[in-house]
Amino acid sequence: LEKLKVMSLDYIHWWNHQRIHGSLNYQPPMVVRLRSDEKEFIESVQYLV
Repeated sequence: LEKLKVMSLDYIHWWNHQRIHGSLNYQPPMVVRLRSDEKEFIESVQYLV
């Protein structure tokens, strides 16, 4: 059962961090998410200045 848990977590990590996605301009979902978060943060800081 522990091996199944580890394999599942490995697959989830691959799915979010390594799998390229055509509708995301052939980038992994997590890369797109992090860039989006970074852009929102920069915009919020610029608003405060």
